[in-house]
Amino acid sequence: MSAFTDRYPPELARMLEEPGLPAIGVDEIGIVRDVTAAFESLWDWPRSRVVGLPVGELIPPDFLSAHHAAFSRFVLTGSGSMLDQQLAVSIIDGGGRIVPVEMSLHAGRADAGWRFVAIARAPAPVEAS
Repeated sequence: MSAFTDRYPPELARMLEEPGLPAIGVDEIGIVRDVTAAFESLWDWPRSRVVGLPVGELIPPDFLSAHHAAFSRFVLTGSGSMLDQQLAVSIIDGGGRIVPVEMSLHAGRADAGWRFVAIARAPAPVEAS
């Protein structure tokens, strides 16, 4: 049993345990509860600074209202159109910069309510034609 299995459904716990995967775990009220070493390193968010923050602190202001609406709707209905697919979005890194990411969002129900894992990878370089 991992440190995550008591807080996350098995499929989400595996994501947080996967070496090299830049991921954060969020609870159903939108608080960052876990972060992988790869996320810390890639996005300059040390665990000591990011765990306990509202996930909205990582979302650029232009997208924050849409995020809150979609997050609340999902928690109420259990469905969302942005889950389990690659999205080209931006986040705020630990230095306060808005940076592009390729993100996938995953959700699952745990004993304590909904849990979410966001995987945020650096975008693939665009090849010149």
